[in-house]
Amino acid sequence: MKTLLIITIFFAGTFLILTACTNEEMQEDFYLGASASAGSASGGSSSASPKDSDSDGLSDSLESKIGTDPTKADSDYDGYADGIELITKSDPLNDRQLPNTKLQSISLSTSEVVSNDTEDSDEDGLGDLFETNKHLDKNNPDIDGDEFSDGLELLAGSDPFDADDKPSYTDPQTELNPQGTEPIDTDRDGLSNQVEKDMQTLDNNSDTDSDGFSDALEYLVQAAPGDAKSIPDFDVPKAPASSSVAQSSMSSVFSISSSEETSSEETTDPGEE
Repeated sequence: MKTLLIITIFFAGTFLILTACTNEEMQEDFYLGASASAGSASGGSSSASPKDSDSDGLSDSLESKIGTDPTKADSDYDGYADGIELITKSDPLNDRQLPNTKLQSISLSTSEVVSNDTEDSDEDGLGDLFETNKHLDKNNPDIDGDEFSDGLELLAGSDPFDADDKPSYTDPQTELNPQGTEPIDTDRDGLSNQVEKDMQTLDNNSDTDSDGFSDALEYLVQAAPGDAKSIPDFDVPKAPASSSVAQSSMSSVFSISSSEETSSEETTDPGEE
């Protein structure tokens, strides 16, 4: 009886693991909801990301290389952060060139809407719940350390888990020579307060509709930053098995199985009494 009980719990533990993997695969194409993050990785630490002093999505070393100011998110004072300009083939040193947008958004049904992904701990443009759900790291803006933030990588279509897969870009064609006054970006979402006023988004909330995507990312893919039903259609690759964040997700499932097996082994077989 004792042996049969252990085998039964073992199979139950295996079923739990398979169920968790199946749900995860179903949610790879797009973000289904905050409830889907329950039991997923909590944003475990991965390798330290390169320093990004101004939180514009580009590392200080990369900015020094291309000529933008690593201490100012918007080097040309045009109201748009350097990172989103570089990724969208706009010159971050030319205030007459603005980011290019592209149609890459989807509309969700009411049951799929997320409207409580309110925190972006690492300021990479992706909400903590979204990053947890997709096994990214909510505490590390550049999980693969390739000098581009995870949000910019998803925007560019590169793999945020692979340091060898970087966004393509063209070096700025002008020199650093900003004119006028540096725009204020209170919520540090990559859009100045004036730009957000013109767009009718909140300048004190980086994600106006709390759907897990910053106003800047939504604007760039022509999603509605004020409507949680309209979100970017980002293709998020699966986290590699070696990822510390992915491992922490699976270890939580294995720990459940281990604890159940341990408690089962301590059960007394009535036939032995």
